Amino acid sequence: LSLSLSLSLSLSLARARALSLSLSLALSLSRSLALSAQCTALGRDRALALGLSVSALVSAVLYGRPFLAARLGRAEAVNRPVAARLTTALAANDSRQDYLRAAVELDETGMYRASPFPRQDSAMILPLERADGLIVRPPHAPARAAGETVPVILL
Repeated sequence: LSLSLSLSLSLSLARARALSLSLSLALSLSRSLALSAQCTALGRDRALALGLSVSALVSAVLYGRPFLAARLGRAEAVNRPVAARLTTALAANDSRQDYLRAAVELDETGMYRASPFPRQDSAMILPLERADGLIVRPPHAPARAAGETVPVILL
């Protein structure tokens, strides 16, 4: 059993520039998610295939969002991390850069709070759907205690 969804978006920009974006989303019974995008800007086609579930989201945020923002002339603040206080401790990171899905909210002082989901398995769709941000964990990042500040890319 599978479900497919397609979305098309056309925007008219200043100086008769046009951007057309077509997204294709496929969800299978095994809970894996595939996302691809095709963008036409200034008469040139660009395609971006993003992979499965979590990697699709991270790729869309890290590569697709800046690509589209640049085409729209709005690339200056894309994916700029904000500082957020952890609500729970994080273990030390391994040799890869990680982007941990997290619920993010503003506290009463105007500071962001990030609550990483306990399971970061790439097949977990529900935390992906509930995520407001991605905690950026560089390779070999040390353990972090609750209350410490980490960089977060808002979704």
